[in-house]
Amino acid sequence: MEALVAIALLVTIFLKVCVFYYATVLGIAQLLKLRSYVPLVIPIGIIGISIALSNESTMQFSYSAKNTYPVFAMPFYIGLPLLSLFIAKVRNLPKQKEWKAK
Repeated sequence: MEALVAIALLVTIFLKVCVFYYATVLGIAQLLKLRSYVPLVIPIGIIGISIALSNESTMQFSYSAKNTYPVFAMPFYIGLPLLSLFIAKVRNLPKQKEWKAK
């Protein structure tokens, strides 16, 4: 019974990683306005593997997550939303429609 649970867990994790990897590659290809996502598959895979192998131990990962992650994540949590808000205000999005009584 435990073997079936372990196999189900492995299959589920594999499918989840595949879906997220495909979404990442496709999203970056659309962001860069490429016609095909295929040229990005190997480079993004290499980047993902190198990030996964960059931490040697759980303690090192915990330390880096606690001390360096907030510094690198702050622009994404504050900077990008503020930049998006600024761009929306400059473009006047969403455009306000005038409602005329008929």
